[in-house]
Amino acid sequence: MLDVLRYVGDVTCANFRCFGLLLLLNGFTTGALAQTAVMPPDGAGLGSNNSTATGVDIPITNPSFEDGAQVDAAPKGWFKFGQTPDIQPGISDIHHAPSDGNTYMGCLHAPFYDEAIGQQLAAPMKAGVTYTVSFDLAYPPYYSTGICSGSFAIYGSNAAAEKQVLLWHTENFMHKDWQRYTAVFTPATDLRYIIIGPDNDAGCASSRYTATLFDNFATALHALPVISTETTGACAGSENGSARVKIADNTTGYQYLWTPGNYTTATVNNLPAGTYNVRVTDAMGIVSNRTVTVGTTALSVTPHITPPTCSNRNDAAITLSTVGGKAPYTYSMSSLAVRDVPQFSNLAAGTYSVSVRDAAGCATVVDGIDIDNPPVLRIDNITTHPITCDNEEPQVSIVPDGGVAPYSYSVDGIHWQAENSFTRLDAGNYEVLVSDANHCQVSGTASVTRNDAQCAVVVPNAFTPNNDGRNDIFKPRAYANIMNYRLTIYNRWGQPLFDTRDPSTGWNGYFKGQLQEAGAYVWVLIYRDAQGQDRKQTGAVTLVRG
Repeated sequence: MLDVLRYVGDVTCANFRCFGLLLLLNGFTTGALAQTAVMPPDGAGLGSNNSTATGVDIPITNPSFEDGAQVDAAPKGWFKFGQTPDIQPGISDIHHAPSDGNTYMGCLHAPFYDEAIGQQLAAPMKAGVTYTVSFDLAYPPYYSTGICSGSFAIYGSNAAAEKQVLLWHTENFMHKDWQRYTAVFTPATDLRYIIIGPDNDAGCASSRYTATLFDNFATALHALPVISTETTGACAGSENGSARVKIADNTTGYQYLWTPGNYTTATVNNLPAGTYNVRVTDAMGIVSNRTVTVGTTALSVTPHITPPTCSNRNDAAITLSTVGGKAPYTYSMSSLAVRDVPQFSNLAAGTYSVSVRDAAGCATVVDGIDIDNPPVLRIDNITTHPITCDNEEPQVSIVPDGGVAPYSYSVDGIHWQAENSFTRLDAGNYEVLVSDANHCQVSGTASVTRNDAQCAVVVPNAFTPNNDGRNDIFKPRAYANIMNYRLTIYNRWGQPLFDTRDPSTGWNGYFKGQLQEAGAYVWVLIYRDAQGQDRKQTGAVTLVRG
């Protein structure tokens, strides 16, 4: 019997017999030994199981096919499938010595003829579990008829009379001596029966037979371990990465070998970034290989700046966006306490440095985070205009600069407006205030004077009709000879309350015998001045009660 080292996917035998036979294979042609592994449904090769299914070894009854030599028979523990399989040797001039025990099986196959044997398994093959089984095969050139080639296949089924699922098969082979094969397969569904014999796809003409002699089946369908790996990246410039291989069934008896490094444990720590192979050997000497990559942990930190609302105000903030590494992260800045919130608040303008550390201990520092003050809010110019008789021009106009637009303006600190000009002001000194969008404020002063020199008529802007003898009547004062005089006063709804053509008559604040409410009232004054020019003045007067 010649034992041959067989590789299928990433699995091979690992015993001394296999190693010794590597020397014997140097002169062999691998084409005669070729075999095909049926891959799992996801296309992964042997040992590359991504499934979480776990399985146990399934024993095979009478794996050496021991029984008396017979035509049209199956050995104990097996059933016939198709036509007339034979328990060999001695049937149809087949005289090979058994590779194990005393008897073995012989079967033929053609498109119109099928011989095989099957067995109901003690436990079903499980979907997603990878199984391996070894056996000896030989080719009979003549088996009651000429045989074009040898072939062999393993089927799974849930019915004894059907070959429902092709699990594994060889390509055609022509070696007459016994040679060892290892099949590896992963069922896509649970299967209760195994059926073995020559294959449909042996490359023979439709009128020719393929046949095989098979013996020394393994004592069990060996369930390969479901292996997964996990890694932790190494910090940049460090050797603190790790890799771990996990066996889904959690049983013992596995051996591990990591290369490079020759580590022999399931978990390896203190690794630099790189690619590693782990060789997992189970108790039966079946080897599975995995390749893992320990990456470099790179923390990428992006700072987002919230500037101060006003120049020199300590309400700026730095917010950090972090990707990479292993969450959660912690953050630190100079003398401030380490925190798990990615923000630093109540900051003044300046240059900052922050440190970010991940859960694996990898850290990075971000230097040169600049926080700039916004432009200083200031008053660029204040223009004043004296009060004249017509009050048509603004008394105060402000031009701001800096800060954050839009701006609002006030001359009393209480009432604010969006317009930067103020009209109908009394003569006097004012504190001008400007506020920007962030409520930053700046102040200035403005002095408003009265210029009545060119006015024929001067109109007061308030009166107090309380019969105290002072300022009880609202009446314009003429400084020149005027003609065609008319004064009309309106309330806020445009209703006329007082109308006179007599320059000597003023309004006492009453309308239809009722003293009017305190507030502003609009007046319209029409007259012709001493130069014969028709003029019209408008304005507002405030009625003050009390």
